[in-house]
This record gives sequence, structure tokens and C-alpha cells, in this order.
Amino acid sequence: MCSDGKNYALNFNEIQDVWWDNRTGQFYAAFSSQPNGPAISAICIYSLSSINRIFNKSDFKSFTSETKGWTKKRNKIGEYFPGCKVNPKYLKSSYSAVADGVMATKHMRSAAYVDLMDNTLLSDGVEPVGSKAWFIRNGIRMTCISLDVVRQNIVVYASTDRGSVVKIAQPRGISQPCLYSEMEVYPSNKKEVIKTMVIDQGRHVLYLGTRYSLTQLSLDQCERYEHDKSACISAADPYCGWDDQTFRCSSVLLHGETPQQNLTICPKGRKETSWSSWRTCVQSDGNLCRCQTRRCQEKGNTRRLADLEIRLENCTGRSWWQPSAV
Repeated sequence: MCSDGKNYALNFNEIQDVWWDNRTGQFYAAFSSQPNGPAISAICIYSLSSINRIFNKSDFKSFTSETKGWTKKRNKIGEYFPGCKVNPKYLKSSYSAVADGVMATKHMRSAAYVDLMDNTLLSDGVEPVGSKAWFIRNGIRMTCISLDVVRQNIVVYASTDRGSVVKIAQPRGISQPCLYSEMEVYPSNKKEVIKTMVIDQGRHVLYLGTRYSLTQLSLDQCERYEHDKSACISAADPYCGWDDQTFRCSSVLLHGETPQQNLTICPKGRKETSWSSWRTCVQSDGNLCRCQTRRCQEKGNTRRLADLEIRLENCTGRSWWQPSAV
């Protein structure tokens, strides 16, 4: 389950990628809107304990051909596989013992097989941490997700279908995550869909794969602030801090002591104008929407953050049936 948590919830149903954080026991999942709808993406966080609870406790949903409907059926997973081993009660023969760590499922009785094969859907859904999406962004479709850790600070990266990478983090004491930047990896005249993304957490480097190229992206980009102390600190970048000895913005990855930082705020310096009036606009995928726009007066801590922000509502879903030329 992944939604915006509102009364008339916007639900995200298509998982694009998942990142497992073994330090916290949580999954970060990137969701995107359906291809024939307006571009919008979300990140939901799930705990492994909540997933295990659903698999162990939830009833099954069973479809019956007689009534052509769904009914609930008792969950017998714990009975079939106590301690991750097949219960001898459901084995064909007592001689079906196998070595530790091996599941003797091929020796199970046919009645248990049928029960497991016919009831593969759990009745309850897994709710995300906080019961709603951790991050939602209009105008993009996320394709991959990765996570980096910088001195106990978690930074999330998500690639997009327009060849960019968004950087997201949640400062201490802030109830919502902050969008730090959207980095355009490829030239504006050569947008590429990023299909795979791998992170080297030891070197703090992203590797981005498209249909035609493999790109390395360094996550330590403190040089953009150079000798501007105010910009360096107000950027609230977990990778960067101000060094009074060298009078420059330095990387905490190369610095023995922690330089001056303020990681309790969202990045400052991005100012927006007011929203325009609602109007009808046509999206790149052919859908009609009501939209509002506003232009950023300053681009904050990145030169590449989009100049224009768009807000959409009441979009059609017509593009999927439109014929294409051959």
C-alpha cells in the first residue's frame, strides 16, 4: 500500500524499484503513476517487521469459481512451515527428511500443494511507515532508487525517466523530507531514460545505466559552493560543511573533523513566485489536464533544479488508445 494518506487518497500501484536498508530493517520503494496518466512519483518506506506480520497473520483471499467472487480463507503458512521447515504432517512420507536449510516442498502432500497454489493473495495490505508516502513529487516518473549514508545521515537518490537524479533527505527535527536537487546527468538535447542505478556506498558514487551509456556520478559536490560560507551552510548538505581553516566548503568524507553544518533545516535560497491561474494544458503523453505553474526566482543550491514547477489535476487517460503511425 502506498498513498498520500488523504481522505480521497491518491494511490500508487506500480513499484519501480526497491532498496533494502539492513541497518534499519526498512525497505524504500519507488512508485510511479501508470504510463497513460500524468507523471507523478512517490517513495514509501516499509519495515520488515510489518511485512512479516502480514504474511504470518493475514487471512488469504481465495477466488471461488462457484460464486465468481473473493472470500477469506485461513492463513496456514505457519502451520505448513514452522521454523521455515515443512511440517512432517504434510509430507508424503516420513522418509522425506532433507538437510538443514533445504525445504522439502516437492515431497508435500497434494492437498497442501493445492491450498498453497490456489491461495497466493493475502487479504491485508502492508501499510508504509507513517501510513502514507514519505515523499511525493509531481512531474517526474522515478525509475530506480538507492540510499547513501553520510555520518549517520540518510540520503535517498531516485533516477527518473528524463535522465535526471533527485536527491532527498529528511533533516533532524523536520517532519517532512526535503528535495535537495534534481541533477541533470545528460545534456538537455539528449535526455535518456535511466534504467538501472547502482551505488557504491564506500566511495559515495552512483553508476547510472541507460540503453546507450554507463555514467559515473560523484555524490560529493561541495565545490559548487566554493568560498561562499553562507551558501555552504544554508545548503544543509550532509556531504558538505564550512572549513574555517581553508575558508572553503569542504567534504565531510575527506575531513578529519566535522566542519560547520546545519542539518536541521531544508536547503535555503529557493524562492518561488505565486501560482498562475488554472488552465487546460496538454502533457507530453497526450493527456489533457488542468494545470497551474510557477517559476522559481532562484534555483537554490543547484544550478540544475527545474525553473518551472507544475501542479496538475483532473487529467484524462486517453493516450493509451491513440493510434500511432507506422
